[in-house]
Amino acid sequence: MKEQEYDSCSHVLVFSKIEHDRWEGRTYKSSGCMKCGLDNSVLDCHRRYLPFDKAIMYDYLKKKGPSFTYLTGIETNIACDLDLAQEIYRKIKIAHPNIDDKTAIQYFKNALDHIRSVDVSDERKESRVKRLSLNPSFKSWNGRDVHVD
Repeated sequence: MKEQEYDSCSHVLVFSKIEHDRWEGRTYKSSGCMKCGLDNSVLDCHRRYLPFDKAIMYDYLKKKGPSFTYLTGIETNIACDLDLAQEIYRKIKIAHPNIDDKTAIQYFKNALDHIRSVDVSDERKESRVKRLSLNPSFKSWNGRDVHVD
């Protein structure tokens, strides 16, 4: 069922993981879809260490072959924790169910800019985590704080 969701999704991508190789001077970016949650950073892990939902993604991407390791869709060029991106996108679609993806991306950028620019107390951040239905241990609010599993 999840594979059908991945296949039918018109992906809207954020950089879910960014790694810098200082030795080679290269930057490696993984993309994740804020709509369906498909994230090619799972390919950086060994399957047996992945939780069930990530293992499904891993199997799906491996089955699609090496050409599918680079997700295609609308690129936002934003580095963001994928869980945060998905929850913001979900809230936007609840508030505005009939908007197209390009408009949703603009709302997403505005919401993310607001979250990142307004300095709030740790108590407010905890409240924000609950409001967005994120994992209680979530701490990645800044642009440089993309999740690294």
